[in-house]
Amino acid sequence: MVENGRNMTEKNKNKKFGFSLFEALVSMLILSIFFLASTKVITQKQKTEVQRNPHGYYECYIVNGAMWHRRVVGSSASAAVRTNTCTFVPPSGITFVNLHCFDGERYYNGQQLIMNDTLNLGSPLQFYNENTQGAFNDTDQNPTPAQKIEAVNEFKTYLKISHPDSRLYKIWTEQHIQPTAAMMVAW
Repeated sequence: MVENGRNMTEKNKNKKFGFSLFEALVSMLILSIFFLASTKVITQKQKTEVQRNPHGYYECYIVNGAMWHRRVVGSSASAAVRTNTCTFVPPSGITFVNLHCFDGERYYNGQQLIMNDTLNLGSPLQFYNENTQGAFNDTDQNPTPAQKIEAVNEFKTYLKISHPDSRLYKIWTEQHIQPTAAMMVAW
């Protein structure tokens, strides 16, 4: 068969074979469904596990001439134990703690750097005197009655907001006994 001087087999040799329009559309539809299904997997970040230390607090206080201490970590709490010294052993991985000290007349709060060393003190008053002197000006060394009341209210408010389940707060509010001195270490 000759068409316009050329043979049909030569004409077919020059044709480029490819997909029809319908085949291309079906292939693209399949690919788009695959990509649509996998976008959540592709765009989602891999979550890295962060080691989290449970939050807690350590309370040491003097009530009616007796010194007590207790440690609460997460949902587990130790019983309040009568002691002769305040001993705070920081959990591993903790670098900063919030300190709250009260000596019956003055209240101090601040952040303390912990070097994972055990803190052994004779009493909350000893810690208060050794570590908080720079936080007060000269007028605070001999507080007025109004300043004493303000300090009591500030410490009680801190306990109410941050540690309402603490034994110290319950003694203060339920038994109406004000501590002679108290120290709260929270992390």
